[in-house]
Amino acid sequence: MHFLSFGPTNVAVHEVSANVELHHYGTAVENAAAVNIPRSWAMSRRAHFHIDKARAEMETGRTEAALADLVQARKMAPQQTRYHAGARETIRGLVHARRRTPDTLDSMATWIGL
Repeated sequence: MHFLSFGPTNVAVHEVSANVELHHYGTAVENAAAVNIPRSWAMSRRAHFHIDKARAEMETGRTEAALADLVQARKMAPQQTRYHAGARETIRGLVHARRRTPDTLDSMATWIGL
């Protein structure tokens, strides 16, 4: 089964993702703030959005917000979040960005095997 979605929310989510890939993190954070994902979307798609958003937040110094988005992604799709390259990269970046990490970040880093 393939999940296909069209419409303004889908375009907005892909715009955030594209800005993250282009390293336009500030724009990605701004655009992500306006996105309201419907509950009807698959959890895996919702989690992926939170992973992209977390990466942009980390890169713009919003480390607490980035961690909150990763925690949200983990709640929505734990296995996807654990093995998603973007989530792993973001957690690694958050660990390195802090000399002393909070318990929740330590837990996330341990959980993915860092």
